[in-house]
Amino acid sequence: MSIRRKLAGLFTGVAVAATLVITGATSVSAAGNGTCAGGTVAAGSYKSLTITGFCTLDGGNVNVQLNLKVASTGAFNALFGESTLTVGGNLIVDPGGVLALGCDPEELPCFDNAAATSNHSVGRDLLVDHGLLVIVHDNHIGGNVEQDGGGAGFNCDSVFPNGPPDYTDYAGNVIGGSASISGLRTCWTGFSHNVVGGNVNHTNNQTAIDDGNLIDGNHIAGSLRCFNDAPAPHLSDGPTPIMNVVGRAAQGQCASISI
Repeated sequence: MSIRRKLAGLFTGVAVAATLVITGATSVSAAGNGTCAGGTVAAGSYKSLTITGFCTLDGGNVNVQLNLKVASTGAFNALFGESTLTVGGNLIVDPGGVLALGCDPEELPCFDNAAATSNHSVGRDLLVDHGLLVIVHDNHIGGNVEQDGGGAGFNCDSVFPNGPPDYTDYAGNVIGGSASISGLRTCWTGFSHNVVGGNVNHTNNQTAIDDGNLIDGNHIAGSLRCFNDAPAPHLSDGPTPIMNVVGRAAQGQCASISI
């Protein structure tokens, strides 16, 4: 079993016992601003949505016309295949926030249907400022991905009782713009099998375990730049490593794992 699957599998032990606080949502045609302080985000349309507690996307489809924010106190679990999230603007994660967005049978099975693949989308940018735990699988992101810092340092302790350690993983996404991931100090990181319309910068990311900084199987229209990552970026150790396909230049530590 891969390190990614081991880490992801720890989510199955999470027990969510929270209350729901959603305010300002009136109807699909006249959506207001919503806040979830815990529990299930109610299906429907919102003008904007802020996650301030442990909230799940398992009650039906949710449409956010403008921005969705995961606050520093928030944890948003969207690892469900039968409920779809559509964000028209940006998805923002504040320092210390937790985001688990997207699932599939291969990398991280959906809680509600292990055979399903989620279909979430973000119209503009995914912006993460020192997020604690960030999982982004199988999403359509119209703009850029920018993650600056994050993790809990050089350990692999659980971020909440019976939960996984802090880690960052991008897999199977379609990203219309560029992606920049830098300054992580975390248990493990991965960036694999993504389709990126611009450049990818993966710099100064350090992990607690020596299998971190997995970068493989990506199709990148622009350049792939990797500098000062420790350990050095590497391909999957099995069963078949897949090189990164780069349209322009592969630079730094990723030059040897790209074509």
